[in-house]
Amino acid sequence: MEYFWKKKLIVSYLCAILVVLIHTTQVEANYNINAYSGMYEVLRFFQFDLSAVAVPMFFVISGFLFFRNYSHARYFTKLKDRIKTLFVPYILWNTLYLFYNIITTKLLGNYFVGRKQYYISLQNIFTSIFLYKGNEHFWFVFDLIVFTIISPILYEMIKKKTSGAIAILGLIILQHFGVGYEGIFFRSDAIVFFVFGGFVGIHAMKLMIEKRGKVHITLALFLQIGIWVLLYMEEMQYIHILPEIMTIILLLDCCIFWVICDCFIGTIKQREMMRDSFWIYAMHGMILPVAIKGLFILLPQNLLFAPIVLVFSVIATLFGIHLICYVLRKKNSRIYIVLGGR
Repeated sequence: MEYFWKKKLIVSYLCAILVVLIHTTQVEANYNINAYSGMYEVLRFFQFDLSAVAVPMFFVISGFLFFRNYSHARYFTKLKDRIKTLFVPYILWNTLYLFYNIITTKLLGNYFVGRKQYYISLQNIFTSIFLYKGNEHFWFVFDLIVFTIISPILYEMIKKKTSGAIAILGLIILQHFGVGYEGIFFRSDAIVFFVFGGFVGIHAMKLMIEKRGKVHITLALFLQIGIWVLLYMEEMQYIHILPEIMTIILLLDCCIFWVICDCFIGTIKQREMMRDSFWIYAMHGMILPVAIKGLFILLPQNLLFAPIVLVFSVIATLFGIHLICYVLRKKNSRIYIVLGGR
């Protein structure tokens, strides 16, 4: 498993960066970019097509880690562990975002123009802390908490290889008949990715812990390019991909991305900052909008500068988060660990 943990560190870090890219759509709004322009297509490629694998990959890894050594006897042990790594950070970050939203809309509203006004009420406070209102990207953590609670049911679905494969296929097919899970989960295909990761953890662990050769990595690169082309054509509405087919494509993309990342082991030096992945995911919602707005004001307001703003706003966000994490590791590692879900 040592190779897996090294690879997971790099994959999680790369996916965290891709999540930040997904949330740079404020760039188009600032520059008032036409949805049919070439610049719009360029930006959307980075925000959606290139980054599409990020969230599904997080779910696959989470499912793999949860079910690789799961049994019903270990349910409460797993539950206890997830309270520390999921529920506590979820509540704390939602509370921080509650105060952030109050400060940026009530006290500093003149400097944060365009932010939706936050109204203080018991209902809003409750939904902010427990239902991630005002911290929308934490839907991912909320779904993981729900999956943890219902894990005995999910385990029964996938504990046997044949019936587990049928169950995963069944979840995908249900999408074809209009059965979604948004009433429970934020994203209807999230449960598919989590259960798929769990299936791999139970029945095909070698796929996650063994290194692939150059032939496999090269083939994966070509397949990745093909998926990017498909996603780009769908995003630009040149073709229409059914939801269930899109889920299959993204599952395949997760497998391909995992294989491609083998080429980074040994070529990218692992650094302490790569352990900041959860912090990047959790905190970028505070820093990224400020970085985008600041660069938009500082740079010439010319359409050609939009990609520059996109790239450097991500860099500035990562730098700010890494700096905060570095200081916390040195001054108060306990806060760093607790808020980092470790």
